[in-house]
Amino acid sequence: MNRVESAGAVIKKRDKIFDIKLLRPLRILLGIICGTMFVGLFIDMVSPSPLVDIQLGPALLSLRTDRVIAGSALFIVVALLLITWFFGRIYCSTLCPLGVLQDATMWLARRRQFKPQRNQWRLRYLLLLGVVVTGAAGLIIPLGLLEPYSFAGRILNNLLVPISDWFNNFIYQSSEGRWLEPVKSAPFATSALVITLIGFLLLIWSAASRGRLFCNTLCPLGTLLGIIARFSRYRLNIAADSCTSCRACAVVCKAGCIDLDNKFIDSERCVMCFNCINACKFSAIGIQSHKGVAQLENPQKTNGSRRRFLAEAGIVGIGSLAVPPLLRQLASSQNQLPVMPPGASSLNNFTSRCTACHLCVKSCPSKVLKPALLAYGPGGIMMPQVDYNHGMCEYSCTTCSNVCPTGALTPLKLREKQTVRIGMVTYYRERCIIVTNGTYCGACAEHCPTGAIEMVPWKDGLTLPRVNPEVCIGCGGCEYICPVQPKKAVIVSGVKHQDNARRPQTTKLPPSEKAHFPF
Repeated sequence: MNRVESAGAVIKKRDKIFDIKLLRPLRILLGIICGTMFVGLFIDMVSPSPLVDIQLGPALLSLRTDRVIAGSALFIVVALLLITWFFGRIYCSTLCPLGVLQDATMWLARRRQFKPQRNQWRLRYLLLLGVVVTGAAGLIIPLGLLEPYSFAGRILNNLLVPISDWFNNFIYQSSEGRWLEPVKSAPFATSALVITLIGFLLLIWSAASRGRLFCNTLCPLGTLLGIIARFSRYRLNIAADSCTSCRACAVVCKAGCIDLDNKFIDSERCVMCFNCINACKFSAIGIQSHKGVAQLENPQKTNGSRRRFLAEAGIVGIGSLAVPPLLRQLASSQNQLPVMPPGASSLNNFTSRCTACHLCVKSCPSKVLKPALLAYGPGGIMMPQVDYNHGMCEYSCTTCSNVCPTGALTPLKLREKQTVRIGMVTYYRERCIIVTNGTYCGACAEHCPTGAIEMVPWKDGLTLPRVNPEVCIGCGGCEYICPVQPKKAVIVSGVKHQDNARRPQTTKLPPSEKAHFPF
């Protein structure tokens, strides 16, 4: 009988049916495919669906949205949890973009040997409890900062996409337009770059030196899947009678979850990379059928440690409930609200669902979305806001609301989006170039797609803008085109609730004889 079979392995007669050592190259191939597609998604080579749909974090958050999204999201969540219950944390080693990034970092760093890691179960559970409670209380950004899909999205959008855009435009200019098409770059956000770069450097350092330290210490989804993996039906197991304790398996375990002293593989932390199977020369590791829950690596817990953990959990839970109202109060005390992307519905809805994955920022064709720093308050760091310095929210575009994977932006049809009021215009007459220079302008009215700004007679044959708030949707065409510097004469400010403006009548203003712009 094969040595792995003697340990109760499920895959028997593997030389005739399936070579179990093929699991590792298959896992690597699937990870490369998913990682490549995820990179392609952010450099406009791959469509967002279905790659984003199979991400666990966005799918879980989408369960709180409308029934259409929640129906597909529920299927994805159930499917991924069932896969974990059957085979362990397959998701972490193949479908998670941040997991693939860490594996690529280890490969580039030529990290081939790892040390067993201490089971930080207390830290993992407390972090999971904290992000769940704060999320339920309306503060989603702690989860967003640690959730792997959003973390990877920020890395690609803020670090890779600018390089990709520069290289694309360099090729375009060098070839004099024969190769590629020019692309418009997003507004530069120093805060987003710095925060993302710090997180990225810490991630690759931990991956290069400690393997999957992030996945088994900080990642809340890794903790959730690890809890389910303790009950997994098929797990990696060490055959005690075949193992020689040569440590070949332990040094290649990037999760650091192999305890050779007790011949034990911690299924809660194991990401099913199958490195140990290929490293073992004695076929002492195989996939074994189990029923029930696996024991923790350190099962000896005194009543004192349990009481201490419960006390810590209570403190974290109470603190997590207290923080969101405080941060919302700080956000509401700000003088001017940021302009939220169309489909956000309300400030509370947006800041309680957006994980700052920056897919909308990357996908915006007019590049008017940029990551905020403290515009939404401390609880909205890195969330997207509309910036009219580089363009306007296009009247015929619904891209951002339809790519959002978490439900922070409600999917809008074009006719719906064209009446959604994302902001309100304020006209500052004392700044207007017509008043200060005594010359004709009217650029704001010319560029208003809804006719919310009209020119009314003033003096000396000149006309001044007048805003009709009933049809204004806050698209920012007026603010973007206004020639006044440094403070525009027309400024769009955000609203707490995105209601519907009155649909404009399609009328065309007659051209003026003095229609020449002083810019």
